[in-house]
Amino acid sequence: MERLGEESCILITTHQVEDLAYMASDVQIMDAGQLLYTGSAAELTEIGEAHAEPGLSTIEAGYQYVLSNRQ
Repeated sequence: MERLGEESCILITTHQVEDLAYMASDVQIMDAGQLLYTGSAAELTEIGEAHAEPGLSTIEAGYQYVLSNRQ
C-alpha cells in the first residue's frame, strides 16, 4: 500500500483511525456527506493531544473531537 501511494492517490475508508497514522500522509474526515477535516495524520494527532480522552489513542481522540464539533 505504501509503495502504491508514492505514485498514486489511494482512497481508504476506515473506522480504524489508528491505521491512518501509519498509512496516510493526508487525511480527510467526512460525515453524512460533509467534509469536516482536511490535514495530515500528524495534525489530527495534535488535535487529539489537545483534547485527550481516557481510553483513546491521540489520533482517535482527534477524530472524535472533529466529529463532535461539526459546524
